[in-house]
Amino acid sequence: MSEPQSEWPIAWQPVVGDRGGVWAFIEAKLALSALWTLGSMPIGVQDLFASLIARAMRLFDRRHSNAAREFLTQAYAGKLPRAERERLIFEAWSFFFRMIARSNGLDRVVKRDGFEAHFEMHYGPGVREALFAERGRILVTPHLGDFEAGALTIPLLGLGPAYVVSRPPRNRYMSIAFQSQRDARGYRLLHRRGAMEDVSKIFRAKGSLILMLDQRARRSPTVAPFFGRLAHCERAPAILMRRLQVPVFTVWCEALPQPWKYRMHFTRVFEPQDFARATPEEISTALNRAMEEMILSAPEQYFWFHNRFYKAPVADPNPPRPRAEDPESD
Repeated sequence: MSEPQSEWPIAWQPVVGDRGGVWAFIEAKLALSALWTLGSMPIGVQDLFASLIARAMRLFDRRHSNAAREFLTQAYAGKLPRAERERLIFEAWSFFFRMIARSNGLDRVVKRDGFEAHFEMHYGPGVREALFAERGRILVTPHLGDFEAGALTIPLLGLGPAYVVSRPPRNRYMSIAFQSQRDARGYRLLHRRGAMEDVSKIFRAKGSLILMLDQRARRSPTVAPFFGRLAHCERAPAILMRRLQVPVFTVWCEALPQPWKYRMHFTRVFEPQDFARATPEEISTALNRAMEEMILSAPEQYFWFHNRFYKAPVADPNPPRPRAEDPESD
């Protein structure tokens, strides 16, 4: 296990929200105190809290829960029974709040017991050799599993310097606290706006750029199918892969039943030479399919609450297909 990165190709930058003032400060203090208190409670209490809040969110947060219902209906092509759909919504809310509750204790238990005591590694065909080659890389993940624990592993595996592209919470004081926590974990944040300007420095330093690509892209998106429906997708991975000849890996961190036990899945590698003639839409389609497979392997651990298809264009009866061979085939 490698030590966290000490030299950084991109200087530290604040990735903070835009809402300050007295009320924002009070709100942040109360929220951070609640998170600290929750993280200090026994596991059973944390799980009970997560279950209670999940039930309340499913009932009263209609905007997000309805978005999840639509998303699940799309993902399962309308074949998911209503009772199973409601169960998955509850499990997804519950998992999210358990992840939050565990987060404050994660650093402590990993430091106490060692990285290997808490993380297992799983690599798809040909992925391990490509991942640890002496070059930069892009790591693509959806909001699946414990993504906070997953980000922690990247510098510890020797894949740093590691940077995560992030959109901070609007509360300025909470975003400052969250960024400090991530700095202490050995990776740094880049603000979603302007993040791509200096990323070539990361790849020259043989580091990792981590992108969460299952949210709706807002600026200059490309359009590609996601669970059978067109969605606005980030074009950055396609552009970086082709211009800078950087491989893209799909990855997620599975939370195992025992607290603070995880399995890292590095599922696929997309080599730039395999997509040399592919369009951004075709590359996005291939990445979306890889994310679909990961999400459906553990739907209880996916954050279904993004309105993924908001303002999506009308479905294309002939969606683009990647020209490359299946990255898993040998």
